[in-house]
Amino acid sequence: MFRFPKHQEVAEQLKVEIALLPKLKERVEIPIPDFIYVGTQSNGLPFVGYRKIQGTNCVKKSLDALPDNERAGVFKQMGDFLVHMHSFPVEVAKQCGVQATAFRDDFSSDLITIKQNVFHTLSADTQQYVERLYEKYLSDSENFLYTPTLIHADFSDDH
Repeated sequence: MFRFPKHQEVAEQLKVEIALLPKLKERVEIPIPDFIYVGTQSNGLPFVGYRKIQGTNCVKKSLDALPDNERAGVFKQMGDFLVHMHSFPVEVAKQCGVQATAFRDDFSSDLITIKQNVFHTLSADTQQYVERLYEKYLSDSENFLYTPTLIHADFSDDH
């Protein structure tokens, strides 16, 4: 498998993966990309190559077709992967370029986006209700007390 990003934003994400995945590989029990080729394209953006990971997409239809014990095994494997990822040292992740998420800022930004793009479709009562929900959530500092951890952030059936 080769990945050739076309845009700087995707290239920056790939640079983080290049630094992080070899370290994460030591901690997880399932196969993850093991870069054989790491280089720079003529446009200055990085690229990687690795052997295809054997398996099938973990879609609902495939899971439903499995016998109960095999399906339970898949869920255990996924859970174990997430436990190992979440226990990865945050400082090492940061050294690899992983950016911490500022959840309060993200939610505040979401509210601005909703006001700009959605509010015009809502009744005045619904607008006030949505704004109150966000303001209540954002004003409670307890909502933003957490221990940072490495998360997958793109855990879907095609990944």
